[in-house]
Amino acid sequence: MALTEGRRGQIALAIVKSKFRRDGLRLSSSARRELGSTAYEIGVPIEELEEFVLDLLPEMIGEAFGYDRVSVTTHGRRKNPPQSKSVHDDDHD
Repeated sequence: MALTEGRRGQIALAIVKSKFRRDGLRLSSSARRELGSTAYEIGVPIEELEEFVLDLLPEMIGEAFGYDRVSVTTHGRRKNPPQSKSVHDDDHD
């Protein structure tokens, strides 16, 4: 039996959710860059991949912390997002 596109999408989403549950989701200042690399690798615009991940976040947070419903609100993107800082960066003061 051939899979429909809809069923393929359901399976793909289940795989992504399973990976998030198993491996977690790392949120850092490099997360957007990593999403960009993944978007390029799989051939989708980064904006679509960001929307996809942002749609999944509330469900994943809810599962992790035992909430029935979680909402995430975003507002305008910062022009200069914070940079990662190593714990050892302050050692040279």
